[in-house]
Amino acid sequence: MGSGRLFWTLGFIFFAALVPASAYTVSFVVVETGLPEEQAVSEYSNFWESGLLDVFFDAGHIVSNAPVLRLDAPPAKQFPDEAAEALSEANAGGADYFVLALLDYRENGVVNTSPIPKPKQVSLRLFKTAPFRFVREEKFAGPQGTRAGEDFLSAKRAAMKILPYLE
Repeated sequence: MGSGRLFWTLGFIFFAALVPASAYTVSFVVVETGLPEEQAVSEYSNFWESGLLDVFFDAGHIVSNAPVLRLDAPPAKQFPDEAAEALSEANAGGADYFVLALLDYRENGVVNTSPIPKPKQVSLRLFKTAPFRFVREEKFAGPQGTRAGEDFLSAKRAAMKILPYLE
């Protein structure tokens, strides 16, 4: 190998070593509010969960998720106590970030009993895990599409809005 090629190869290796890796470990939990307790997880909650996981994974991050949580009403606190176990598991797994997706299915403040409910509002909250701190919140109207595929794409577009806030 010539000295010029060696110089460029070593220079590239040195430069690559200085550039920090941008892959983070991100954990997600979807929280449903305003659905009957006996009802199965909404397909729209699954769309949002899958959309979040897809977007962050496609951006090169390591992703994981906790089981969907169901609350009677939207949490009064920025980070609900009911999600503490999911956060603890994310921390134990080495997560750098935690995303809380709050899907509010209530119809005029009451439980939504329609057979295929759609969330009326979605809030994505991004938290840094260590030290734990709130980073960003984005709010969205619920799905407006007439087909499931449109709603899934809407969830992915929403996920892309918080992606740039990973530091």
